[in-house]
Amino acid sequence: MEKASLELIKARKLPALVLEIFNGNISDPEIDELMKYEYNKPDSIFELSEEGREIYHVERFKPILEFNSSQILAYDVLRSGFILYDLELGIENPHAYTWDGIWLDEVSFWWENEWEDDEIRKVAKALELKYVDEIIESLEQNDEEGTLSTFEEKDAWLNKMINKYGLRVG
Repeated sequence: MEKASLELIKARKLPALVLEIFNGNISDPEIDELMKYEYNKPDSIFELSEEGREIYHVERFKPILEFNSSQILAYDVLRSGFILYDLELGIENPHAYTWDGIWLDEVSFWWENEWEDDEIRKVAKALELKYVDEIIESLEQNDEEGTLSTFEEKDAWLNKMINKYGLRVG
């Protein structure tokens, strides 16, 4: 399964940073410091028995990376898009997103956790994300207006950005 994920990363021409994260060898020291503890190869899936993997539908949802030891970024081969699912909750009717779309919530998470804007831009560039400047600007504007203080407001903001930049697949 690990080999299939590596082949998928290469076949989808995902950014070099994805392969570096997968291999546990991030070449840029600053990016490594920012990401090494939270972003990894999806060993939580790879280490399961074949039977254990069945609940995650790994034939359809090919695991690529693991976030925060609790979420899996996977590629949905039926919809040709990316999904993020929680290991504890499994997969139920996930939305599929573009590459930029699957990282939107993470970019906002970095901003909320007070990464410097230049750090966000550097990681986003390495991930080949297109709308990072617009996202940072929108986060700052919404923060000033106090419109990101609840989960509902954050969800509304995410949906607005997803729709504005066409980040959902199918």
